[in-house]
Amino acid sequence: MTSYRTLTQAEISALETLGNTAEAWSTIRVTEDFQPHQLFQNHFEGVVEIGSGAHVIRSRVHNYRIGAGSLVEGVTALECRRRSSFGN
Repeated sequence: MTSYRTLTQAEISALETLGNTAEAWSTIRVTEDFQPHQLFQNHFEGVVEIGSGAHVIRSRVHNYRIGAGSLVEGVTALECRRRSSFGN
C-alpha cells in the first residue's frame, strides 16, 4: 500500500510559485518522492492524494486520489464524492 504524507512548508511555497492554490494545503498528501514541479497551475479542494511520478497541469481537483505515473491536464473539475475506481 502506498504511503502518503503532508506537504512541507518549502513544498507549499514552491507550489504557490508554480501557480497552484489549495482550499487547505493540510489536506493535500503526496508520496515520499514528490517534487513540486509535478504540479502546475492547479486548484485543489478537499483531500487529494498524489501518487509517485503523477503530474497535474492546469486542473481543478476535489477529493481525489491520482495514481502513480498519471497525467491530468486541462481538467475543469475532477471530483469523487464516493469511493470509486476508474481510469483511462
